[in-house]
Amino acid sequence: RSCPPREELEALLAAHGGNLKQLADAEGIGRRTLYRWLEERGVDPNAFREG
Repeated sequence: RSCPPREELEALLAAHGGNLKQLADAEGIGRRTLYRWLEERGVDPNAFREG
């Protein structure tokens, strides 16, 4: 699967409260792939973490 657009990544992060493991599991991808996608699109996952 190819890297989704930035807006889609941000929506997924928001839906999962910034929980990368939960997001990766829900999308059926590895966390390494998710981190690569975030880096490619310049998305900071910390901005979506709750608390």
